[in-house]
Amino acid sequence: MVGDEHFIEKHHIELIQRVRNVGAVLDRLLNKKIISQEIYSEILRKPNSMAQMREILGHGNIHGSPEGKDILYEALVEEESFLMGDLV
Repeated sequence: MVGDEHFIEKHHIELIQRVRNVGAVLDRLLNKKIISQEIYSEILRKPNSMAQMREILGHGNIHGSPEGKDILYEALVEEESFLMGDLV
């Protein structure tokens, strides 16, 4: 977290624009039970990575949950290490 603002909130726009390995991030969120198989499939049907990231970031278990944001952050560190290094 940066001050009172979580990293995911602070870098919301950059994450939407720059995350490319969305499938691997979704796999981690599904594995941690942050999203269901149904939500996983719905997000993958979105036309591009930007639409997929908007959906992930707006999902209730992430948008409204500090724990969900932490798990998304960890998934991004693992799957988008260069991007995360650039944003930190």
